[in-house]
Formats: sequence, structure tokens, C-alpha cells
Amino acid sequence: MNSKKCRSGEIGRRAGLKIQSGLNPVPVRVRPSVLLYNFPKFILFTVYAIKSLSHKFIYVGLTNNLDRRINDHNSGYNQSTKHYKPFELIYSESFSDRISARKREKELKSGSGKKFLYSLISDS
Repeated sequence: MNSKKCRSGEIGRRAGLKIQSGLNPVPVRVRPSVLLYNFPKFILFTVYAIKSLSHKFIYVGLTNNLDRRINDHNSGYNQSTKHYKPFELIYSESFSDRISARKREKELKSGSGKKFLYSLISDS
């Protein structure tokens, strides 16, 4: 048997070997980033915008658990928002897949997206 190994030290298809019948191949480790897109269909992703009650600051984010995430912001667990707490939710939008939610998050973080969010504040 050819014992050629790939960079990760595994033996198998990634090393260029063909799996023969009767042999038990060693499981290949998968990068965590690949697993992000294999979420079950019932998990919703939420794009949200929160505004600081003490400063003129709006934060746009993406999460699969909105209540926990806002609590994290108000508790100071997020490095980029802990100096602006407390926060209140001003906008949220749910998506069935992470890719479209990430696209919407980028739109809201752009100049026209921030302009839209600031218009929501001035209307109320």
C-alpha cells in the first residue's frame, strides 16, 4: 500500500490516493469555515441595527440569536461597542440563509445604508 501523506498528515483522497474497497479511510478534517454554510434550513439569520443611547453611533450586525446578541452588546462583551452602551434595537430583518443575510448586512453598513438607518432615527 502506498503510504503517501498530505500536509495535514492524513492519508486518503487529499493526498492523491484512491480509496480501495476493503480499506477504512482515515476521516479528513474539514475547515470550520466550510461548515458555516451547512446549517439546517430552520435556523434564521437576523441582520440588526442598534443605536447607542449615549452617543451618536449605529452598529449593524448579523446573528442567529438576536436577544443574546443585544444582551452581549449591552453587557460590554463586544470590543467595538462596549464604549457606546447602552443600546436599543432600531431595525432587524430575518433571512433563511447566511449568504443573503451577509449581503444585506454589507448594504446596511454602506453609506446609503447608514443614511437609511439614520432616517429611521430622525423619524421617531
